[in-house]
Amino acid sequence: MTAEPRRAPRGDCYFPDSTALALAVVTQDLEDIADRAEAWAGEPDVFLWFLDEIADLCVRTASVSSALRDAAPEAVAPLRRMIADAGKRPLRDAQEAGLVRSDLSADEIPVIASLLSAGLNGDLAARQAVSLRTREIVFSGLRAHA
Repeated sequence: MTAEPRRAPRGDCYFPDSTALALAVVTQDLEDIADRAEAWAGEPDVFLWFLDEIADLCVRTASVSSALRDAAPEAVAPLRRMIADAGKRPLRDAQEAGLVRSDLSADEIPVIASLLSAGLNGDLAARQAVSLRTREIVFSGLRAHA
């Protein structure tokens, strides 16, 4: 007798693995951040707000972010593309206003997001402390140079 495949109860979602679950959680939050960034299109400081929101998301969902760092590159490629696409207009607006260095491209936004999610271990207070310091360092490097 063979075992029947496991099925989720009606109304519940089933994810084949932890990467799929992590992607679903982060995708939903990123879509919300992207929608809010789009609503504020044209505001020069939206790009830094956008990155700040991504950093906050990483702090809140540290175990999810960890699962995504361990995932196969092709599994997270759509997520990386979503981050780049959502940040493209805010980056351009910040660059045009002279707030952010002009040599950054939208394709580098996922790299920045990865930097903002690195080293987030421990309890919430510890993750927040590391995140705040990381933001200071990263944001300083993003500023336009006179």
